[in-house]
Amino acid sequence: MDKLKIDLLLKYQDESLNNKNKQIIFIFKEFKEKYEKSSLKDQKQIREYISALPRPTSIKVNTIGSYLFGCNQNYYGDTEKNNSLLCYNNINEEKLTPNKQIWVSNNKKPNRFRQINYPERYDHGYIYVEDDFNQFTQQEIEMFRSYNLRKISIYTTQNMKHIIYKDYDNINLDLAPQEPKIKLESEYVTLKKKFNDNYNWIIIVVLILLILIFLFYFFQKRKIEDNFKRKS
Repeated sequence: MDKLKIDLLLKYQDESLNNKNKQIIFIFKEFKEKYEKSSLKDQKQIREYISALPRPTSIKVNTIGSYLFGCNQNYYGDTEKNNSLLCYNNINEEKLTPNKQIWVSNNKKPNRFRQINYPERYDHGYIYVEDDFNQFTQQEIEMFRSYNLRKISIYTTQNMKHIIYKDYDNINLDLAPQEPKIKLESEYVTLKKKFNDNYNWIIIVVLILLILIFLFYFFQKRKIEDNFKRKS
């Protein structure tokens, strides 16, 4: 068992599993691959060693810390253990399967949310948001619909517990906090009006050109007829 590697990982426990630091990711992946290829006996020894370590007072979701310690607690707040982000993708031998669609936010528009499991047969989603979350965009609501979501529960994570956000628990997707649809409709109406205005101007210009062409043709024809009469 490589205790030194585990102790090294502890120094980076707050680092995201999607970290762009190549050194940190290399250390983590090397440990994970070695652990997964180890015998069941060696895996058990590694887990027992980690369980005996002082538990961090704060664990962030989707970090090296949550990978090592996220499943070693009895209470996860307002959600179930198998649907907790803290326990997702964990070293624990207990392989828990979420029974909801699990969505996580990185708070970076335009793609703030991603699904981390794919049970489309479930129409209830647990959506984990950042502390400064306010509302969904209409594009995000449509994205949730495309994954057959009908009901959602929204969670924030505080002190290693998942807390329901403003009583948005098991609600219809249509009732989720979202930007007003009228904003999009207003933009559509404005664009349509601009298009119609431009289209009307094009028609007017074309009509004027046709009239000018007709007048030019008329006077040219008359001029030719007058010249013919004089010669006759």
